Amino acid sequence: MNHNFPFRALLLGVFGLFSATLFGQFVNFEETWQEFLKNNKISNTSELTRPSKEDKIDYAKYSLMYANSNFCQSRIGESESHLSEIRNIGETTYKTIPGFTERFQDLESKVEAYHKVEGLWKQFLRTRQVNTQVLNSLEDAKTVCEKGTLAKYFYMVAYQNYCDNNIPEAKDNFENRVLKLAERTSLRVSDIEGLEKEVADMKSLFIQLPKVGAAWKTFTTTGTSPGYDDNLPEYPCNPVPNIKACLLRGAADICGAGPAMAHKIRKLQATNPHPLDPV
Repeated sequence: MNHNFPFRALLLGVFGLFSATLFGQFVNFEETWQEFLKNNKISNTSELTRPSKEDKIDYAKYSLMYANSNFCQSRIGESESHLSEIRNIGETTYKTIPGFTERFQDLESKVEAYHKVEGLWKQFLRTRQVNTQVLNSLEDAKTVCEKGTLAKYFYMVAYQNYCDNNIPEAKDNFENRVLKLAERTSLRVSDIEGLEKEVADMKSLFIQLPKVGAAWKTFTTTGTSPGYDDNLPEYPCNPVPNIKACLLRGAADICGAGPAMAHKIRKLQATNPHPLDPV
């Protein structure tokens, strides 16, 4: 009788289980990598086993997937740390991986767009002006997965549309881009400097514009002002709705509110480049 048989059977079973586990991890890693190459996103990085740095090919793949995942979740520092790991591995190694260079360069461009949008946003908050030349050059900012970048970028686009008196385009960019990000995604606008107030003001603006337009139409067709009592947000680059609101208030109460509204209208008109067309 072979007394070693039970031990051998146990050893083979353990070895088989160990091999199956390793193979499963390999398949999962490769499947995840292929998913990333195909869709530029992955379902879940938390299940991935971190490869050894000695295994440069898999470690480069791992670093790129995690760099992308962190960037999409607004963890920019972590993303840039993984990108740095890839640079340390070197192009000679990672260029041998099919599809790697394209994904790596794409992510680098989008991280760069993040920083440019952030700089432009800080300038905008300080000056209340949009550098349209720089903004229009940031094509990558339109397609990043980092929601804060998208929100800031499209808010500045909407703001400039409004300044140019292109109200329909401004409304479309704000409501279908910025507001959806703010109200229907995981983005917390309170985490981004200045954005919470900007979103609240512009949301109020587009709610009130039709009301101002209706009151203005009544005034211009009947000669009688229905007044306008709501607090309309002011945008110095396009004060036309505010001028109309002041005219409506002043005309409805000439002896009371009239003088104050006339003074405010003169201040608004001093920088107004647009005609008083209907809103």
